[in-house]
Amino acid sequence: MKNSKIEISGWSLLAGIGAPVLIVLLLVSCSSEVDLQPPQEFAGLENLTIYPLDKEEVSEVQFEPLASYAGDGGSSGFRIADIAVDSDRRVFIANSEINRIHVFSEDGSQLGLLGNEGSGPGQFLAIRKMDTDDENLYVYDTGLLAMQVFRLEDYRLTERFSLYLNVEEEEEFSQMRPSSFHLRSDGSFLVPFTPLFTADNQDDTLQAHFYPMNRDGELISVSTFSHEMAEYLFGEYEGNPVAMPSPYSGRSLLRVGNEDQIFANWTEDLLVRVYDSNGQYLRAFYHPLRKAALDSEELLERFQAEWQRFLILSYEAPAIWPVVQEMVIDDLNRIWIATITDEPTVYQWWVMDEYGEPLANFEWPVTRMVREVFGEDLYAEERIGPNESIVIRYRTEF
Repeated sequence: MKNSKIEISGWSLLAGIGAPVLIVLLLVSCSSEVDLQPPQEFAGLENLTIYPLDKEEVSEVQFEPLASYAGDGGSSGFRIADIAVDSDRRVFIANSEINRIHVFSEDGSQLGLLGNEGSGPGQFLAIRKMDTDDENLYVYDTGLLAMQVFRLEDYRLTERFSLYLNVEEEEEFSQMRPSSFHLRSDGSFLVPFTPLFTADNQDDTLQAHFYPMNRDGELISVSTFSHEMAEYLFGEYEGNPVAMPSPYSGRSLLRVGNEDQIFANWTEDLLVRVYDSNGQYLRAFYHPLRKAALDSEELLERFQAEWQRFLILSYEAPAIWPVVQEMVIDDLNRIWIATITDEPTVYQWWVMDEYGEPLANFEWPVTRMVREVFGEDLYAEERIGPNESIVIRYRTEF
């Protein structure tokens, strides 16, 4: 059965100042198991498009493994903090176990190591995020609260600046710290500032405030927008305060596309809001999906630390999992989203265009996660042991 468009009455929305626009649905044969009406909390969204998802209506992604990126000649993995890929398809893997960056050629040959552990120029304490443009590798370290910029031509450190030093005296930043960054097309950064955990700051849901900053670590303007981070579990274990992100509640996924548009998802539903580079809302799309049941015993098996198990048992877990597990935006502004399934070892992945229309799908084990996609080349992190992963490059076709 081919997709056919229908108009759903009762869900007309105003698109800005113009005429009312009716939400368009793709009606598919197997969607009867899922309620097509969006949750009531989404009823006020303008420019909302709804697409039921059907695996039979889109192509299945085909994969051809091309190269692997691992240590000791391919026999060992890394404790991966982040990965980045440049325009020459060199792969940079931040190894949090040794606080260094492994550099690989396109074919998987290791070219060397970048930096070492420490607090000086070119050194790292806790790499959080990396990204590249045509000339540079950008590395943000939450231990140093600093951005370091390395020239791709020769890996030379060319810039080092704090994302906090120029704002630490301002009262609104006294209980927040920069937690990551998003590189924008003009070379500036969109920086989320997140609250510190203190005895007086134990909100179940914490918000990140996003600020545009320049290459001197200075604010360009006031906060662009705020977005919920995650729901947290708090408690006291053996006399010490402890906290962890809730493993079964919603959390924020925020990604920046290649035109600086911001894609934001709260993982309880497959609803993605799209904002412009200044944080102004543009549109949203929603995919109704049946939610998977949560098994409390299976959840506990995922955690070995006694304090984490204590926290989980201190709260009543919901009956269902959040729908979305990961979201990646590729260089063509396609969106790759992993969703939960009834099988705890498998995620269902969907590929969509920037407006949310489904393009393709595939199933992968939960131990293999999409991290970067450039054209037809996809880079996945594959877990091969406890706290040990490698990166594999695949050629994709769909």
